[in-house]
Amino acid sequence: EGSEARAALEGRGLTPREAAAVDARHQRRHGHPLGTAEVAEALAALDLLSLLPGQALQLLRTARIADLPAACARALERPRRWCSYKKALCDCAALPPPSEPAPPPRLLSLDWELKP
Repeated sequence: EGSEARAALEGRGLTPREAAAVDARHQRRHGHPLGTAEVAEALAALDLLSLLPGQALQLLRTARIADLPAACARALERPRRWCSYKKALCDCAALPPPSEPAPPPRLLSLDWELKP
Protein backbone atom coordinates (compact mmCIF):
# COMPACT_ATOMS: atom_id res chain seq x y z
CA GLU A 1 0.00 0.00 0.00
CA GLY A 2 2.85 2.38 0.76
CA SER A 3 4.36 1.85 -2.68
CA GLU A 4 1.05 2.73 -4.36
CA ALA A 5 0.84 5.90 -2.28
CA ARG A 6 4.41 6.81 -3.23
CA ALA A 7 3.58 6.15 -6.89
CA ALA A 8 0.62 8.54 -6.64
CA LEU A 9 2.89 11.22 -5.17
CA GLU A 10 5.47 10.62 -7.88
CA GLY A 11 2.68 10.96 -10.44
CA ARG A 12 2.16 14.49 -9.16
CA GLY A 13 5.78 15.43 -9.73
CA LEU A 14 7.64 14.43 -6.57
CA THR A 15 10.90 12.59 -7.09
CA PRO A 16 11.08 9.00 -5.77
CA ARG A 17 13.30 10.24 -2.95
CA GLU A 18 10.84 13.00 -1.97
CA ALA A 19 7.91 10.57 -2.07
CA ALA A 20 9.82 8.12 0.13
CA ALA A 21 10.60 10.94 2.57
CA VAL A 22 6.91 11.90 2.78
CA ASP A 23 6.02 8.27 3.43
CA ALA A 24 8.74 7.85 6.08
CA ARG A 25 7.67 11.06 7.84
CA HIS A 26 4.07 9.84 7.89
CA GLN A 27 5.11 6.42 9.19
CA ARG A 28 7.16 7.97 12.03
CA ARG A 29 4.24 10.15 13.13
CA HIS A 30 1.39 7.69 12.73
CA GLY A 31 3.02 4.27 13.02
CA HIS A 32 1.78 2.95 9.66
CA PRO A 33 2.73 3.48 6.02
CA LEU A 34 1.01 6.14 4.00
CA GLY A 35 -2.24 4.79 2.59
CA THR A 36 -3.51 5.21 -0.93
CA ALA A 37 -6.83 6.55 0.38
CA GLU A 38 -5.04 9.19 2.48
CA VAL A 39 -3.00 10.34 -0.50
CA ALA A 40 -6.06 10.39 -2.78
CA GLU A 41 -7.98 12.51 -0.25
CA ALA A 42 -5.05 14.92 0.13
CA LEU A 43 -4.56 15.23 -3.64
CA ALA A 44 -8.28 15.85 -4.21
CA ALA A 45 -8.28 18.58 -1.56
CA LEU A 46 -5.16 20.10 -3.10
CA ASP A 47 -6.79 20.17 -6.54
CA LEU A 48 -9.64 22.30 -5.19
CA LEU A 49 -7.21 25.13 -4.40
CA SER A 50 -6.12 25.54 -8.04
CA LEU A 51 -2.52 26.24 -7.04
CA LEU A 52 0.33 26.49 -9.49
CA PRO A 53 2.19 23.19 -9.98
CA GLY A 54 5.24 24.36 -8.04
CA GLN A 55 3.09 25.52 -5.13
CA ALA A 56 1.28 22.19 -4.97
CA LEU A 57 4.60 20.32 -5.04
CA GLN A 58 5.92 22.48 -2.20
CA LEU A 59 2.87 21.62 -0.10
CA LEU A 60 3.24 17.91 -0.83
CA ARG A 61 6.89 18.06 0.20
CA THR A 62 6.42 19.98 3.43
CA ALA A 63 2.87 19.54 4.77
CA ARG A 64 1.63 16.56 6.71
CA ILE A 65 -0.45 14.50 4.30
CA ALA A 66 -2.96 13.64 7.04
CA ASP A 67 -3.49 17.36 7.83
CA LEU A 68 -3.58 18.55 4.23
CA PRO A 69 -7.33 18.08 3.56
CA ALA A 70 -8.27 20.15 6.63
CA ALA A 71 -5.69 22.83 5.76
CA CYS A 72 -7.03 23.02 2.20
CA ALA A 73 -10.61 23.34 3.46
CA ARG A 74 -9.57 26.26 5.71
CA ALA A 75 -7.70 27.86 2.83
CA LEU A 76 -10.79 27.78 0.61
CA GLU A 77 -12.51 30.12 3.05
CA ARG A 78 -9.85 32.85 2.64
CA PRO A 79 -9.52 35.35 -0.17
CA ARG A 80 -5.80 34.68 -0.58
CA ARG A 81 -4.44 31.22 0.04
CA TRP A 82 -0.77 31.00 -0.98
CA CYS A 83 1.91 33.01 0.81
CA SER A 84 4.98 33.38 -1.38
CA TYR A 85 7.00 34.57 1.60
CA LYS A 86 6.30 31.50 3.75
CA LYS A 87 5.95 29.18 0.74
CA ALA A 88 2.88 27.62 2.35
CA LEU A 89 -0.83 28.08 2.83
CA CYS A 90 -1.21 31.18 4.94
CA ASP A 91 -3.77 33.47 6.48
CA CYS A 92 -1.63 36.62 6.32
CA ALA A 93 -4.19 38.24 4.01
CA ALA A 94 -6.87 37.60 6.61
CA LEU A 95 -5.25 39.97 9.09
CA PRO A 96 -7.21 43.20 9.47
CA PRO A 97 -5.55 46.42 8.35
CA PRO A 98 -4.17 48.59 11.13
CA SER A 99 -6.76 50.98 12.54
CA GLU A 100 -4.38 53.95 12.65
CA PRO A 101 -1.67 54.78 10.17
CA ALA A 102 1.84 54.33 11.47
CA PRO A 103 3.55 57.55 12.55
CA PRO A 104 6.07 58.90 10.07
CA PRO A 105 9.65 57.89 10.73
CA ARG A 106 11.69 60.27 12.80
CA LEU A 107 14.84 60.82 10.86
CA LEU A 108 17.10 63.83 10.64
CA SER A 109 19.51 64.02 7.79
CA LEU A 110 22.37 66.53 7.69
CA ASP A 111 24.57 67.09 4.71
CA TRP A 112 27.66 69.18 5.31
CA GLU A 113 31.18 69.56 4.08
CA LEU A 114 34.40 70.56 5.77
CA LYS A 115 36.81 72.58 3.68
CA PRO A 116 40.48 72.77 4.59
